[in-house]
Amino acid sequence: MTNDQQQPTERTPDDLEVTHGPPADDEEQPDTPDATEGEENDDTGGDKATKMRKRAQAAEAERDDLRSQVQALQRQVIEQVSRLYRPAALWATGADPAALFNTDGTLDRAALDAAEDTAIQQLGVSRAPRPDPSQGPSGARDATTTWGQAFQNALHDQ
Repeated sequence: MTNDQQQPTERTPDDLEVTHGPPADDEEQPDTPDATEGEENDDTGGDKATKMRKRAQAAEAERDDLRSQVQALQRQVIEQVSRLYRPAALWATGADPAALFNTDGTLDRAALDAAEDTAIQQLGVSRAPRPDPSQGPSGARDATTTWGQAFQNALHDQ
């Protein structure tokens, strides 16, 4: 029987290597924060505040863009329904598009009428002409008349 087990050997101080400088990669390092942990620690301080400021600025810019789009749409709606000959006169008198809408987003017709009256008084613009019902053909037409009947009636009238 052979003894394959190794006997522990005693180490002497001469066997130990003493190194000066940074530890090698394979050696165990003490618990100190490394670079990634340092970045995480910075997130709790100035970096986090900077990120929040940037997010707030981006949100404010988006809000401003959306506000200008809403104002453009409000102006377009007002100009389409305005009874003024030149609806741009409303803006020349200082009318605020937002003031001409209710809180639920619907057009406030009374406020629009008042703004139109102001434009008429200050700038002398007129309302757009409306069709005169007394002009044109008079009397009711028979809605059941076909094209053939219309041509026959026209031939008989000659």
